[in-house]
Amino acid sequence: MASLAGAWTALVAGFGGLRDDEGVLVLDPQLPDGIARLRFRLRWRGFRLTVDVDHNEVTYTLRDGPDGRLTIHHAGERLELTTHEPSTKRMVARKPTMPTPVQPPGRTPLRRLR
Repeated sequence: MASLAGAWTALVAGFGGLRDDEGVLVLDPQLPDGIARLRFRLRWRGFRLTVDVDHNEVTYTLRDGPDGRLTIHHAGERLELTTHEPSTKRMVARKPTMPTPVQPPGRTPLRRLR
């Protein structure tokens, strides 16, 4: 169970960009090329939320919660979610903070054919 929780946390906090910023739910998802889609559910302070991410957009579905309204931040932008309909936002591409690492000579990974 601990390994499963660790994997979920790595996916959601890593690729899903989930953060708690002083009591505000912050999401800034970014998928690598090898993953086409990520969908996860979470419970946040009495709210139940589904997040569905692909390379072009992210859809937030507020399933239920107090007053049927939740304010989050998506990629630095304030977003009001309601239980009436899902909210879809375009993905915001992040700029790499560091250059892509170079492999040592003779150690470049082989690419698998699809």
